Formats: sequence, structure tokens, C-alpha cells
Amino acid sequence: MKESEIVIVDDIPSQIYYSIIKESVMYAIISLPFTVNRMSIKSPERRIENIAKGKIAEKLFAYYCELNAIPADFKSTATPYFQVDKRDFLLDGYEWDIKNNFIHHDGNRLTDFKYKDLPALIPFRHEQDQWSKREKACFKNSKGVRFLFTFLKATEKNSRKQFIEVRLSPEQKDFLCSLIEKFAGKTFDSEPLSLPWFWGKMKELKNENLSLIVNDFPNLVITGYADGELFDQFKITNSGKDSNFIGYLQPQWYQMIKKENGQLLKFMNGTIWTRIPNATLPVSKLKSFCFSH
Repeated sequence: MKESEIVIVDDIPSQIYYSIIKESVMYAIISLPFTVNRMSIKSPERRIENIAKGKIAEKLFAYYCELNAIPADFKSTATPYFQVDKRDFLLDGYEWDIKNNFIHHDGNRLTDFKYKDLPALIPFRHEQDQWSKREKACFKNSKGVRFLFTFLKATEKNSRKQFIEVRLSPEQKDFLCSLIEKFAGKTFDSEPLSLPWFWGKMKELKNENLSLIVNDFPNLVITGYADGELFDQFKITNSGKDSNFIGYLQPQWYQMIKKENGQLLKFMNGTIWTRIPNATLPVSKLKSFCFSH
């Protein structure tokens, strides 16, 4: 795809954007005990932020579809907080997964590089991970699976200040950790707890500190998608055995950085980081979403 085919969703009214953030954070909090800690993150706040940021991207994309009369069906794919997500939406007879990643740059838009040169990443930590399910249909009469790749700015280039920050009181953290231990990331067929009880308890245990801080309202960047015709072009990065696509850009598209707890990949001089193995393809090789409907 070309750089001109990148869609940047900006000028979202702050009131709508804040509502999307708040809804996403609330979903992240209640779903935390039922979500597997795949990244082995110890802090409940950081885990909540990670879950919420993925939901924010999904809801921003749904907002974009609504504004542009794109008939994406999010209702049929919706799952409750105590069950594993299947796909994110249905469109044109296909089931779609949104793969959102967070980038780091100064200003509102990426200027040091092209958006089309970002990496499209699909997690492949083990044989049952998302890449392995790329051809497994979850819905009846599905024509196949498509992955749509979006990006949100997480921080300024040399900053650790995320665009959202969740703060819990010590009592709230203890309460959530007790539920994490009890439910242990398991899924259920019916609601395993009372929502009025849960939110009443969270409110009761709240202290005077702010529980949600919004530092920025980043643009949603919609790039392209991959389907069965492109899956063979993906290569695994950060597997520790190869350097696939490392020469896509000069100087190197990414650098391998050894850490005590594993290996990091630093793409495009720190524009994007990844710790886990991914099936990877440059965005420029994807199909343009803006011509897919």
C-alpha cells in the first residue's frame, strides 16, 4: 500500500474520545481477573492500561466506521468480560481482527519515518497463539480471516508518560489481586460475579487519588490488512534464530537488544518496540483498507 492510502482519524471530539477511554478502562478493570497475563506484568494498573488501550483502538475504529457508513458488525463478535474474544468485527463476509500497536514519536504525526514502513505484527509466542489461528474461522459462513493493522501514539519519543494512566488505591489493588487469584484467567459460560457488588466494592475502596488520568488523545492510524493471499509473506521476528526483514530499511529496520529477561526488537530507531516473537510484514506490503469496502 502507499503512504497516501493511510487513514488518520483525527479531530475526534474530546468528549467522545474521553467517553471511549472511560468505557475501555472500566471494561479492562472488570475483565482483569478473567484475562491471562501473557506478558507476565506484575502491576495491576499496567495490565489494566494494556487491556484498555486495545479496547480504545477498537472503539475508535468503530467510531470511524459509523461516521463513514462502513457496515462493520461489532455486535455479532461482542463477548462479555468473562469470556475470550473471538474476532473484533465482521465485514464483507469476513471476520476481522484489529492488531493495534503503539508507536513513539514527537508531535501529533509520525514525521521521521513513513507510516507505511511500520511493522504489521501478529503475536506468535507459541503454537496456539494468534498467528496460528489465522485460518481458523470462528463464525458460520465466514469467507475467511483478515487482520487489520492500526496504530496509536503511546508516548513522546523519549518519554515514559503514557497517554492514559490508571491509579488504584492499595485497597483496590488488594481486592483485584484476590479476584485474579480466585478466577486465574479462566472463562465462564455465565456471569461469575455480581457487577453491582463489584463496582460498589471498588467505589468503597477508592481513596482521594485520581483513578484515571488522560494525558493525550492520539490519532488513530488505520493502515492496511492481510488475508490468506498475504499470510505466506509474513516472517517471524524476535525468535532468536533469524533476522527476517532486518534489511527492509537502511539503516537496519530493527535492532536486536539483549536483555536479562529476553530480547527486544527496536524498530525504526525506537518508533516501535516489541518483546515477543511476531509474524511480521512491512505495512507497505499490506492491502489498503480504504479500498476494501
